[in-house]
Amino acid sequence: MAAGVFLLLGGVFGLLLFEGHATGRIRARGWGFGVRVYERDDEPLMFWLTFWLYAAIVVVCAVLGVLLALRRAG
Repeated sequence: MAAGVFLLLGGVFGLLLFEGHATGRIRARGWGFGVRVYERDDEPLMFWLTFWLYAAIVVVCAVLGVLLALRRAG
């Protein structure tokens, strides 16, 4: 079950990452329920910081999900 959760989270952040790269606008959740949108041209530092943070989360979630799935299978 934990493997599925990590793979699902990796997929969600992967979708956000793809959307941000394709449109030049990336969504970032703030404290509470507010959602901020950073544009590549207007706020490049926060855009790329959020982009690379999402990329790291995708990699970590994917690796953990696969390792947990293999551990459970083996």
